[in-house]
Amino acid sequence: MFPRLLRKASIGLLLLLVGCNAKNPALNNDAAKAESAKVSLPVIRVERSNLPIVVSVQGTAIAQPDQSAKISPAVAGKLSQIKVVPGQFVERGQVIAQIDNRQALDQFNQASAAVQAATAGVEQAQVNLRLAQTTLEHQRMLHQAGLSNRQGNDNINQVPIELRPAVAAVAQAQANLRLAQDTLQRQSILYNEKIAAKKDLIAAQNQVETAKAQLEAAKAQVAGIVPEKDLIAAEGQVQTNLAQLNAAQSQVAQSRASRSQSLTQLQVTELRSPISGVVARRFLNVGDSADPATPVIEVVNLATVIINGNLPADKHSNIRVGMHADIRTAAQQSTPIDGTVTAVSPIVDPQSNTVDIRISCANSGNQLKENQTVTVSIATEVHQNTLTVPETALVPNPDDPGGRMVYIVKEDKIERVKVTTGIQLPNQVEITSGLQGNETIVAKGAYGLPDGTAIEAVTK
Repeated sequence: MFPRLLRKASIGLLLLLVGCNAKNPALNNDAAKAESAKVSLPVIRVERSNLPIVVSVQGTAIAQPDQSAKISPAVAGKLSQIKVVPGQFVERGQVIAQIDNRQALDQFNQASAAVQAATAGVEQAQVNLRLAQTTLEHQRMLHQAGLSNRQGNDNINQVPIELRPAVAAVAQAQANLRLAQDTLQRQSILYNEKIAAKKDLIAAQNQVETAKAQLEAAKAQVAGIVPEKDLIAAEGQVQTNLAQLNAAQSQVAQSRASRSQSLTQLQVTELRSPISGVVARRFLNVGDSADPATPVIEVVNLATVIINGNLPADKHSNIRVGMHADIRTAAQQSTPIDGTVTAVSPIVDPQSNTVDIRISCANSGNQLKENQTVTVSIATEVHQNTLTVPETALVPNPDDPGGRMVYIVKEDKIERVKVTTGIQLPNQVEITSGLQGNETIVAKGAYGLPDGTAIEAVTK
């Protein structure tokens, strides 16, 4: 019974108020003014996202080690040619400049002529040695043949042609001796039988002695065709020619060494690029004097560059080798270049209190120039599923100068809430405490408004 009476009373009171308002225009104007007093503010829902911890450092782009060269001559002299201009691509080993080489060229030509003359001397000495060796071998053959044919040789065709007459004489003397011996034997038998006279026996004996003497003379003639002294002389000639050949070969070696030295002197008058790359600078002109301490051309290869950066030693970071880095130039902030951390120094520079880091990156299209200043951003870690708000949503805490607050929206009114911040990025700030993650907050422009201020929410 009582609830029913209460409902009826409530309805009656409501009708009475409506009627009064209709009869009282002033009350309607106050409501309209209250409605028009609302502040229009942008609002945003608190989000959860993965928030990276990014360390940013300034760095300088340089070429890789051994990929930047200031090229100077190995010898002093005047530049007769410079064959490249700044901006030109050159290959490794390409001649890029020339020192006046006329004197070195003359010395090389003289050394080359000396090599040719010495080589001709070697060839002549080789011919002379071969001739002496052939003569010696021939004389040795004749000498040995003569010694072996003192007793004659039945096959005359096997005897060297030079010995054939003498060998034939030996054979004839041997035949004469045999004939004389046969005659003596016959005369001895006849004499013993008292048939032949003694004078015939003596004559036969004398004939045998004469035949023996003729045989010895013929043998001596065979052996004397190549006397021992001539054989020794031929051997001496071979040794002489061999010594001459060795001397000629030594002369060739000396002249070739001289030519090699003069060729080196000629070659060092050419300046060659030790790397493939682009001509960065030209320091001298044709006609200028150059020396080993004065560079003529600078060549750099910027296909891959190194970024040298300095990280404050007191700044909390966890940069490690292998981490990814975004590299930006002043002209290309929106399009970073990918890089990789290649070195982190374990030593702090006492002068600047910084740690050196090095980043390597591919430089397609030569976007980065030598000594160009860049900004390097390295994400060292990521806070997963964290609450974030726009930086503009934070307002100072009047009770804590270092503290921060945000305005949350409840039933079209705002209320300040203390929050604790973590990572701060240019457009996002991590909230570590004070929010639950399901709130709607004022995105910006609420600073100074008291709690309970009615707002008209504008969704971003």
